[in-house]
Amino acid sequence: MGESTAGKTRAAHHAVRRCEALAAYRVLAPDTGPDLVVAVEVVAITSVRCVVWLDDLERFLTPDGLEAGVLADLVRLRTPVMATMQLRHYDTF
Repeated sequence: MGESTAGKTRAAHHAVRRCEALAAYRVLAPDTGPDLVVAVEVVAITSVRCVVWLDDLERFLTPDGLEAGVLADLVRLRTPVMATMQLRHYDTF
């Protein structure tokens, strides 16, 4: 969480790269909430090990995006999620 251009995405990128447990994982970066839902379905079917990257998390917090069922699927699949959010959206959510 932070202001625009504060370095959130860069810091998250370095954190994922430095985490040895995630070395063999692919990065899955959907563009929209519906893309996230489809991506989670693909991960469930293929068992691909990945980190879900949600840059600007507020874009995914919609009824057709990251809702409770999708989040439960990510937990069940043991899929890590990396997300960033601008500070101005934090209080809203």
